[in-house]
Amino acid sequence: MAKEREVPGEGTLVLGNSGQAGGGEFPVLRFTTGSQAGKTVRLENGTLTLGRGSENDLVVDDRGVSRLHLKLIVQGSRVHLYDQNSTNGTQVGARRVDQALLEDGDLILVGTNVKMRFLLLAPEERENEQKLYEGAHLDSLTNVANRRSWTQQAEKALAQAAQRQRALSLAICDLDHFKQINDNHGHAAGDAVLVEFCRRTRGLGKDVLVGRLGGEEFAILLPGFEAERALTRMQRLRAEVESPHFIVDNEKSLAITVSIGLVTAPNAAGARLDELIKRADTALYAAKQAGRNRVQCAAPENRNVPEEETTPLKLRQKRRNTRTPCEGDIYLCWQGKDLVAEICDIGIGGLSVKLNPVLEPGEVVQVRSPFHQLSVVRASVKWVHQDRMGLNFLDSPQELRNSWVNAVLKELGLNAQTVRERRQHSRLPVKLPMTLQAPVGTYSATVVNLGLGGVCARSDLAPPLGLTGTLQLGELKVHAKVVWVKAPHYGLKFAPLGKSQARYIQKIVDDL
Repeated sequence: MAKEREVPGEGTLVLGNSGQAGGGEFPVLRFTTGSQAGKTVRLENGTLTLGRGSENDLVVDDRGVSRLHLKLIVQGSRVHLYDQNSTNGTQVGARRVDQALLEDGDLILVGTNVKMRFLLLAPEERENEQKLYEGAHLDSLTNVANRRSWTQQAEKALAQAAQRQRALSLAICDLDHFKQINDNHGHAAGDAVLVEFCRRTRGLGKDVLVGRLGGEEFAILLPGFEAERALTRMQRLRAEVESPHFIVDNEKSLAITVSIGLVTAPNAAGARLDELIKRADTALYAAKQAGRNRVQCAAPENRNVPEEETTPLKLRQKRRNTRTPCEGDIYLCWQGKDLVAEICDIGIGGLSVKLNPVLEPGEVVQVRSPFHQLSVVRASVKWVHQDRMGLNFLDSPQELRNSWVNAVLKELGLNAQTVRERRQHSRLPVKLPMTLQAPVGTYSATVVNLGLGGVCARSDLAPPLGLTGTLQLGELKVHAKVVWVKAPHYGLKFAPLGKSQARYIQKIVDDL
C-alpha cells in the first residue's frame, strides 16, 4: 500500500491502492484542527493505519494520538473504522467507539486534539481536489515539491529531528552551465533536463524530500542522515547525473553535471532551516569555484563553548552511543496513578522519557511498555531536566533480558549485545600506569580505558570490591572506589571531579 506523501496545509493526498472501485462517490478525510488543518486525504481501496508512529500510512504528530491509533478498511465508498486500543480513544460524532461504519459528514475525534471530517465527494469534485493539491504543493514542470511546500515540510522535519535529537542533512544542488543548455539547445531542452534530473533523484530514499527552489536550483533534505551517509548518497546522485547522458527530444544527447553543497546538523536541536540553507549555499559556491561536478561539505559550525563545557568533549560525544534513540509511548505507574510518557532513548540499565509534569528524583515507578505489556519493571528517577526524566532500572539484568527491554530493542532491530557493544564507545582506550593507595595496602595497575567518571584497570592482583582509596594517575590524585571486579580487570569510580581534575583528563584526551 502506498505511504502518505506528507504535505502540511491544504491539498489532497492519496492513500491505498490505485484505482477506486466503481464510478460513484469517493471517500476522503479532511482535517479540521491541528497543524494539518485543511489537508484532505483521499481514501482508496485497501487498509490503512493512522497514528503518531512513523510506520503508519497516515502519520499524525500529536501527543494525544497513540503510536498506532486506528485502522481504516476501505471498500469503495464504504469505510470501516477500528480503534486499535488507543490510550485516549476515538470518537465518531459524540460517542466513543471501538469500531464504526463511517457515514457522510461524520466528525471524528482522534485522541484529544485532532478532528477530521469524513466526506463522500461527487466524481466531478475529484479532479478539482487533485488540481488544488498539485497547484498548492508541486512544481508544475518537475512534479517535485515547490519552494513553499518544500520549506513547510522541511521546517516540520527539522522540528521532529530536533525533538528526537537526531541528525539531519541538507543539500543544495545546481546544474552546471545550465544557461548554456537553454542558449544552445532551447528552453524545451532545458525543461527536459530539469525533469530528468528530478527523475534521477527518486532513488535517494522514501524519507528524502526534494524541492525546486527556482530555475536549475534544487534542495534535498535528508532526515536522520549523518554526515558520512549523506555524503555517500550525494556522491551517488552526482555520479548518476553525470552518466548516462541526458537524452533530449529522442535525438540529442547532453552531458550534464551537478554541483552540490552539503551541510549536516549532527544534533538538530537548536538548528534553523535558514542557517542550514545559507551554509549549504556557501558550500555550493565553493564546489563551483573548485571546478564544478563535485560535492562540497560545509565547514563545521563555529560555536562558543562555555567554560564549564571544557571537560572531555570527545568523551561526552561518545557517551551518547550508550543509549539507543527510540520513540513511542511508555506507561508509568506512580502512587496508583497511570501516566503516559514519551520514550526518548533506552539502554540496558535505564531509559529517558518526556513527561509533563515530571516527577521528583528518587521517586520509584513501575514501567510498562506497549511492546511487552505483560511484563513490568521497577525504576527510580535519577535526574530531571525540564520535561525530561532519567530512569534507572532497579531489577537485575537477568530479569531485564527476560522482560520488555529486549522487546523494545527488537522493534528497533537491535539486541542487548548490540547496546553493550555501543557502550564501549563511552570510554577511550589508553595505557597509563596507576596506583591505588588504600588502608590495606597499595595496588599497582595499568589503566586500559578512561571515562569521565572512572577508569578500567588491569593488574595481576585485583583489589576487593568496595575498596576505597586514593587513586594516583600521573599527576592526578583523586578518591576512587572499586565498583566491579572481573579479574584481572576491575573498575574504579572517581569521587566528584573538580576543575583541575577535569583539565587533567582533558589533557589526556587531547594527547591521544
